[in-house]
Amino acid sequence: MESLHMDDILDFQASLENHGYQQGLDTFYERAQRQRSKGRGGETEAAKRVIPLMVQEVSGSLYEMLGAKRAGGRAPVWQNYREFINTDELAVLSLFTAFSAVGGRWGMTRFLKAFGLNVRDTILSGILKSDEATEKLLARISARGKSARTRRRHAEELAVRFEKELGEWDTETLVRAGSLALSAVMSTEVFEFYEEKSKNSQHRFLGFSEMGQQLHDEAEDLVAMARPRMLPMVVPPTPWTGRRGGAYLTEELRRTTNLVRTFDREHNSLIDDAIRRGQMDRLLNTLNRVQSVPIYYDKQMIEVVEWAAASDLRISGFPVQPAIPVPELPDNFDDLEGYQKGKFLGQRRRVEAVNRSAEAAAVLFHSYLDVVSQLSDFPEVYQPHNFDYRERLYPMSAINHQGADWLKACHRFTEGKPLGMQGKRWLAIHLANCGDFEKVSKKAMDARIRWVDDNQARILQVARDWREDHWWLEADQPFSFLAACWEWAKVVERGVDHVCHLPVFIDGSNSGVQHLSAMARAEEGKLVNLSDTSEPQDVYQAVADRVVERLKEIAEFTIELPSDEEVFTARYEEGTGRENMQRWLARMWLAFGVSRKTVKRNVMTFGYSSEAVGMADQLRADVIQPVQLQYLAGQRDSFPFGPDEGGPAASFLAKINYAEIVKLLPKVHESMKFFQSCASALAHEAKGVVWETPMGFPVLHIQRVWNTKDVNCFVLDRTVPVKDADPAKGLYAREGGVYQRLRASVRTTPKQEVNKHKQSSGIAPHLVHSMDGCHLMMAAERCFNDGVNSLLMIHDSWGSLPTDMPVVLRSVRDTFVELYEEHCPFDIVRKATVARLDNPDVGLEKLKPVPIPGTLDLEETRRAQYAFA
Repeated sequence: MESLHMDDILDFQASLENHGYQQGLDTFYERAQRQRSKGRGGETEAAKRVIPLMVQEVSGSLYEMLGAKRAGGRAPVWQNYREFINTDELAVLSLFTAFSAVGGRWGMTRFLKAFGLNVRDTILSGILKSDEATEKLLARISARGKSARTRRRHAEELAVRFEKELGEWDTETLVRAGSLALSAVMSTEVFEFYEEKSKNSQHRFLGFSEMGQQLHDEAEDLVAMARPRMLPMVVPPTPWTGRRGGAYLTEELRRTTNLVRTFDREHNSLIDDAIRRGQMDRLLNTLNRVQSVPIYYDKQMIEVVEWAAASDLRISGFPVQPAIPVPELPDNFDDLEGYQKGKFLGQRRRVEAVNRSAEAAAVLFHSYLDVVSQLSDFPEVYQPHNFDYRERLYPMSAINHQGADWLKACHRFTEGKPLGMQGKRWLAIHLANCGDFEKVSKKAMDARIRWVDDNQARILQVARDWREDHWWLEADQPFSFLAACWEWAKVVERGVDHVCHLPVFIDGSNSGVQHLSAMARAEEGKLVNLSDTSEPQDVYQAVADRVVERLKEIAEFTIELPSDEEVFTARYEEGTGRENMQRWLARMWLAFGVSRKTVKRNVMTFGYSSEAVGMADQLRADVIQPVQLQYLAGQRDSFPFGPDEGGPAASFLAKINYAEIVKLLPKVHESMKFFQSCASALAHEAKGVVWETPMGFPVLHIQRVWNTKDVNCFVLDRTVPVKDADPAKGLYAREGGVYQRLRASVRTTPKQEVNKHKQSSGIAPHLVHSMDGCHLMMAAERCFNDGVNSLLMIHDSWGSLPTDMPVVLRSVRDTFVELYEEHCPFDIVRKATVARLDNPDVGLEKLKPVPIPGTLDLEETRRAQYAFA
C-alpha cells in the first residue's frame, strides 16, 4: 500500500467533509481509480451520464407550465417570481431530487418539500443573478464547491445583506411549490408513483417506470444521493465536550451534528444543564475513547463481497438478490370470486413491493461497498459516535459494524495481539457462533469448541478455496463465518502466537427480559441465563414448546387442513364456524411447524411492551411473507397459510404467543405495567417522565401531540388521457393535460397535550433502552480502565480481540450486577413521577404498587457464563 503522510490524510478528511456528498466522493474516487476500473461506476458518474439526456425535456415542461394560464384557485407561490426561474437550473436540481427520492424511498411530504426547496433555490438564485454585484458574489459561492445546504445558507445571507430575501417558506408553501417541479419531472415518463399498503395506512412513493429502468444497467447506480452524508473518518474524531462541536473536523459538519439525537427543546435543555454541572463527564470520556478506537477494512473480505454481488447465488440476508418474477393473472381472472381476485392481486403487489425494496437495498449496498473499498487503503479508520435520546450509543455513519453481516465481516482492529490459549478458545467459540450449524450456538461452550475440532478439515478447506466450496454460504452469518475460518487456518498454521486482529463478539440473551428481570429480581431471569447453569437456557424454545401444546389443544390433535374456500367462509361465520376457523388455523401452524425461530421476535420484543397486535405484524413480516415469497419464486409447492396472505393465521398465533409469554414471564409483565402507570399519571397533566441514568444521562419520555394540516397538490400525470379525468378519483383536466391530486400531511405546531396511549405503551421500552445503553457505557468504561484498547459495541453486544475477551466478559457481567444492585429503576421513575405531579392526590391513585422483588440472586450473574455469550 502506498505510504500515506499525515498532511495527506488530513487533507483527505477535510475534502470528505467540505465537499459533502457528490463533490466529496468525486475526490474520494480519484484516490482509488483501481476500484473504479473494475467495471462498476459510481452513482455520481451515472447521474452525470443520465441527467443531461433529460434536462431539455424537463426544462421545456417547466417553461410551458410557467406560461400556462390558470383557471382560478389559489395562486402558486412562484407566480410572482416566474421571471427569475431559470428552467434549465431548476430541471437539473429537480432531477437530482427525483433520483434521491427513488433510492431513499422518501414519503410524499418529504419529496414534495425537497422539490419545493429546488423551486425556492432557483428563484433566489435568479433574483441574485439579476444584480451585477450579487451575481459575482453568488458565483464565488458556487465556485467553492460546498454542499447544497451550505450554498443555500450563503445565498440566503447574501440576499439578506442586499435586501433581496424571499422570506420564510413554511412546509405547506414548500409542498405546494414542489408540485411544479414534480410535474415537470413526471412529464419525462421516466418516473411513476407506486403505492404500498400497511395494516392501517397507505403510502405513495416515487419510483422508476419501466422505461426509466431501461435507461440504466443497474438500479443501484441511478441514485446520485443515496450515499451517506456522514462517513467514517481517517483521523481520530474530535472529542465531545458539549452538546455540539464533537466528531467531525470541519465547522460545516460540526454545526449539523449533536451529541444526542433529539430535537426536543426540553430534552436539549436538560442535556445542556447536565453537561454544565459535570454529571456527564464519565459518559463523555467513555464516548471519546470508544470513537478513538482505530479499525481497518479487510481487502480480502471486500473481494469476497464483490464476488458475491457479481454471482447469481441467492445468499440469505445479502442485499443483492435476483428479482422475483411478478405472477401473471390467470386467464379466467374476470370469472373468479372476489376473494380469489384479491389473492392474486395481493401476490402481485407483494412481489412488486419486494422487488422495489430489493432495488433500493442494492443501491445502498453498492454505495457502501464503494466507500469501504476506498477506505481500505487507510491503516486507521475511525467511527465517530453519538447517542440517541435514550443513551444508546450509535456510530454516526451508516457504514459501521452494526450493519449487515458482509459489512461487519470487513472490520478488523488496527491493534493486534497474540492469541494465547484463551484467545484461541474464544476464536473457536466465535467461529461456531457465526456458523451456527446444527444450532451449535445454543449449546454449551465446550460443545461449540468440539464442533470446531470435529469440523476443522472442512473449515480449512473453505479457508483455502471459498470460491469453489460454498459451505460457508450455509452459515447463519456467512461472511463473518468465512472471516473466522481464515483466522482459524492461520492459527492451525502458526499456533497460538498468531497475532489476531479479528473482532469476536458476545451477546446478551434477550436484553429486554434480562434487564426487567434483574431490576425485579424475577425468577424468570433464569430463562435468560442470569443464573449460573451448566447448559444455556433458551426462553424462545420454552415459549415455542408452550405454544405448540396450546395449538394441539385447540386443534384437537387433528392434522387435516381446510381448503381456501372453507377458511374464507369460516372467517365470517359465527358460533361453530368461528370455532372451526380456530381449529383449522391451529392445524395450519402445527403442519407448518412452530419453532423457536417462529416465536423469537415476539418474545424478544415483549420486554419492550410489544403486544398481540404488534406481534401479528412481526409474524407476517418474519414468517409468513418470506414463505409466500418462496412460493411465488417457485421454491415451495404451495402457500401453507390460506387466503388473505396469511393475515388470519398471523393474528391467531400472535394472540396465543402473547398469552403464553405473559404466563411464562409474569414478573416482567408486572414491571412493565408499573412503568406504564407512571407514564399515564403524568400524561393526564400533559407532562413527560424525566429520569437520569446512573451514568448521568438525562432521559425525557414524552409523546407530544402536534397540529397537522392536509395540503392538496396537483401534479401533471401524462399517463392519463384527458377523457379519463374524474374529480371523484382525484384526476382534474386542466390546460396541458390531466393533473392528479396528491395529499401531504404537514405537521405545524405542538398541542398542549400528549398522546396518552403512546406515552403509556412506550415508557417500558424507553426505560429498558436507557438502562441497557447505560450498561454498555459502564462496561466500556471498565474495559478501558482494565487495559482493553479495542472495542466494537452493538447495543447488547460487545466485540473485542479474542485475547481480551475474558476481561471484557468479566467487565460486562460485573457492571450489569452493579447497575441493579446499586440502583433501583422502580424507585428512580416513581420519585421522578411524583416530583412532576401538580396534583399528587389524583396522580398517585393511578400508580401501581412497586413490584415486590423476586428471588433471583444477582450475584450468580457474575458467574453466569451464558448471560452474555
